[in-house]
Amino acid sequence: MISERLRALRREKGKSQAQVAQELGLGYKRYNHYETGRREPDPELLKKMANYFEVSTDYLLGNEAVLAFAKADLKDLLSVEGLLFDGVPMTPQERKSVLDAVETGLSLARRKGS
Repeated sequence: MISERLRALRREKGKSQAQVAQELGLGYKRYNHYETGRREPDPELLKKMANYFEVSTDYLLGNEAVLAFAKADLKDLLSVEGLLFDGVPMTPQERKSVLDAVETGLSLARRKGS
């Protein structure tokens, strides 16, 4: 499960294995072994990875079911003209506020879960 989550999160960030390895202070081969399931990270590294990807350690371990969506998907949804909230069309400022609130909420939830 960890390997699958690491791969998905890395791809979501648009990074290569080499880039993630370097940013985590790991060798490429070592990181590759985590992502391919040949090795499991120790608790300290697991926490470092969770912080890097802005998710909880529970998520990396597969203990937390999370509906994953790309930030771009939410932006696309909120850019739809005539989007209604409580039957009233949302202004561009209201749409931006909703996006900001969701991003803040997710960030806080991820930090709390780590």
